[in-house]
Amino acid sequence: MSKPKVLIPTQKLNELADFLDLLAEIARKATGDHEAAATGGVDMDGWPTLIRGLEYVKDQMIKIAGPASKVHLLEPAALLLPDQSIEKTKTNRKRKTVKVATQALQAAESKANYDSKPRKKARGP
Repeated sequence: MSKPKVLIPTQKLNELADFLDLLAEIARKATGDHEAAATGGVDMDGWPTLIRGLEYVKDQMIKIAGPASKVHLLEPAALLLPDQSIEKTKTNRKRKTVKVATQALQAAESKANYDSKPRKKARGP
């Protein structure tokens, strides 16, 4: 069940835009620093996780900007390296969630079946 929608004031949308601008500025500066140092890039883990986060941000921006926005043209997955994928991670998480839900359902059914069976009365000595 999803939470009810909340009206986000335009002031908060402006703060969001400033926040995203600052992140873009930081990324551009870091890129320039790496180019100047001739490092060729940065070693990091979690790049697919970052891209998955961008997918989420894009989904939220679609809600803010509407159906005619250019945000629909963005493809965060295009930022992945050739040997990387976010689908595998999503699929594994989905499988795990389904497995846990299935186990909980089976446990509840087992308990319901056990509780609904008639019991023999204990015999006295």
